[in-house]
Amino acid sequence: VKNGSDGSRTIFVSATTDENINIRKILNKGIIAGSLNIQNRQDINNGSIHVGDIDNQGYIRDVYIGIWKENHATLTLDSFKNSGLIYNTSDNGILFEGKDVKIGKFINTGIIVGNHTNNSNNASVLIGRPDKNYGNTTINLFLNQGLIGSNMAQYGVKFDSGNDDNGNQNRHKATVKHFINTATIQAKDTALHLSNTTITDFLNMDTIKAENGKAIDTLKQTNITNFINAGTIQGGSSQEAIKFAHSNIDNILNTKTIEGKKQAIVFTGSNIKNFINSGTIKSTNGNNNAIEVMNSGDKTTITHFFNTGAIEAKNKGVLLNNSTLTNFINTGTIKSDNDRAVEAYNNDTQIQNFINKGTLQADNSAVVLFRKTTLTNFINTGMISGKVGTSIHTSTLINFINTGTIKATHDKVGAVLLTVLSGSPITLENFINTGTLDATAHGIIVEAGVSITNLYNNGTIKAQRNGIVFYADNGSGDQGKIDNIIIGKQGSIEANKNAINIDIIGNDPNLKSLSVGLIDIQAGAKVSGQEAGIKIASGNSSNTKTVGQIIVAGEVSGKEGGIVNEGTIKASENKSSSENGNKRSRRSLEESQQNEEESKAAILIKESGQITSTSGYGIVNKALIDGSIISKSSSNISIDNQNGATISGGITNSGSGTLMLNNSGSIGTNDSGYNISNEGSGSVNITSWLIKTDSSTKSLQTLKVGGKSANSVMVENLIVDQSGLNMDELNDINNLVSGVSLNNIKKINTNGSGEMILSYDALSGKISTDFNLNASIIGASFRALNASSIKRNAFIDGLMNNMNLSLTFNPNHFNLNTNLTF
Repeated sequence: VKNGSDGSRTIFVSATTDENINIRKILNKGIIAGSLNIQNRQDINNGSIHVGDIDNQGYIRDVYIGIWKENHATLTLDSFKNSGLIYNTSDNGILFEGKDVKIGKFINTGIIVGNHTNNSNNASVLIGRPDKNYGNTTINLFLNQGLIGSNMAQYGVKFDSGNDDNGNQNRHKATVKHFINTATIQAKDTALHLSNTTITDFLNMDTIKAENGKAIDTLKQTNITNFINAGTIQGGSSQEAIKFAHSNIDNILNTKTIEGKKQAIVFTGSNIKNFINSGTIKSTNGNNNAIEVMNSGDKTTITHFFNTGAIEAKNKGVLLNNSTLTNFINTGTIKSDNDRAVEAYNNDTQIQNFINKGTLQADNSAVVLFRKTTLTNFINTGMISGKVGTSIHTSTLINFINTGTIKATHDKVGAVLLTVLSGSPITLENFINTGTLDATAHGIIVEAGVSITNLYNNGTIKAQRNGIVFYADNGSGDQGKIDNIIIGKQGSIEANKNAINIDIIGNDPNLKSLSVGLIDIQAGAKVSGQEAGIKIASGNSSNTKTVGQIIVAGEVSGKEGGIVNEGTIKASENKSSSENGNKRSRRSLEESQQNEEESKAAILIKESGQITSTSGYGIVNKALIDGSIISKSSSNISIDNQNGATISGGITNSGSGTLMLNNSGSIGTNDSGYNISNEGSGSVNITSWLIKTDSSTKSLQTLKVGGKSANSVMVENLIVDQSGLNMDELNDINNLVSGVSLNNIKKINTNGSGEMILSYDALSGKISTDFNLNASIIGASFRALNASSIKRNAFIDGLMNNMNLSLTFNPNHFNLNTNLTF
């Protein structure tokens, strides 16, 4: 059937004002070479058109059903079915528009194709028009079981919100209760375009794809209750597969495949309640991300992000910008080949709970990066694996919890990197590891400017370099700070360098200070480093390295020493402090149960504690331990207090083990006035003790030993410093040592070159002094004096040989006669 030379309006139904038209059925089994039009005629008011069924089993060029312009009428279509072909070579295939247009069922099992010539702006199915568009269209069921669109048509199905005569947008609204695709919707630019559209249920069970552009595009306040993909949604070569812009969607569920040669899914300015992926979402382009929340002017909110399937990209797996998420939960796989698996960026991004129970993998970068992001809880119970495990540049993080595995292969960075941006400070309340941190370089890196309240490890940290270490460069903060480092009963740190290294690596190591309030190695814990178990590096007035207290109830070991101190261990730094008027306790529960003496200890070794070295002493002090060392251990403990080093509060052994001590520096006294107190059933073996002369009193600084078991203190070697020595001080053994049984003193020496030899008799407690005249400066002085004396005696002998000296003694009186003959 053809009407007119141009084939337009082959079937034409129209109504005017107050006119009511009712058509029960339109059936086409042949060819309608023109259009099927059902519409108003000019201006209309209070008219109506009702069509029962339109059933096309043949060919129709195009279909127009609508009330155009600002007219008041109703148009109702119970059912539109196409099992034939609707194909328009110059315009839209089907157009619905107007006020109060209601369609019960739209079912396509055939083919609907609009203009697919180059540069066309037409759709195969169009609801609403981009210009001068009015009213609303309601469709109860939109079901496609055939083909809508082609790889050349600009749009497959387009819901257009349009403009009015004055250019105002969002004039047309479409409402669809059920939109179901079980076949193919395709286009050159956008297969499905939704603008100002409300859909209750969207279900794709087959294919929606675009040749060059987006497969699906939603914008301008589109509202969808359930968006479900159980088929394939595929984007074109230059656009994302799906873009959700300025839309509100309750539930997004993907169970099959969403693939973009650019991004797979993009969000901008949208509100999503639940995003659930149990299928595959991937980007195949090397420069794009699988899922991206764009950094646009309007924030995107996603209440719950769940991935139980696979998210894959050459670039980032998931990129979050300008967004708010309550829960990000992954139990599947998120993988990036060239970049990060997950990245959250900028100050406007907030994540309450980031939970990984699956696998996050990035082969060439950090697996997870949070930059300028507010993050409340980071929880990993699965696997995070990449060059860098997790890199956090957040301003605030309450809890970092790992019960799974975080693995890093980078040879310079670490499994967990906690850093600052542009010197902005970061606060982390609790860092908890009960899983595994495995790193080719460092386990945990804490940048200067980061402040951590509690770092608790009850799992495993394995590192080829340092287990825990600090970092600084030109953009770092002024100080790195950890209140408490606690290694739990099941915890271990194994490092090829230092297990816990209170030192700074990086490009600016000399201008930053480090402060650790407490290091607590609990019973059963193991801390081992090839260099040192715990190392406190040296500092100066502008970059101090300070630890408040070290408590050891587990095992601490290293090659140079279990604990090596080159900085400051200061017990007073471990007490409750007041900052900005607010009291804050730095003490752990275990520490709060200590008595007053133990709380003052810089190093406290519990009964089960072990501090060992493979080639030296368990504790090596090269600088300042400002407080006491208390050992309650049942194991042997060895301490080397080196030349120039200080232990200000004395040493107490109250355990059943043996404490071995070498002191070449200075050791102060405890509250009882003793340098060494032995209070337990164990013994103390002082292998060497240097005794110096007090510069003010000129008296020797006596080694004072006390305690209930002082008789079990052995002194292998007392070394007297010859510098400024008052020899009279050597007359009494009590000037050198007190509180030790005389029989327990084995040897007394000096630190000279052998010219002064001290001999000690344990039976009498006497010290004898001999001089070796062949030794050193004093020996040379003696030899010079002796040579001078020999010459003087030879002169006197010659003089006496030339004199006759007569002396007569009368008992009654003295009479002296002297005769000199020359």
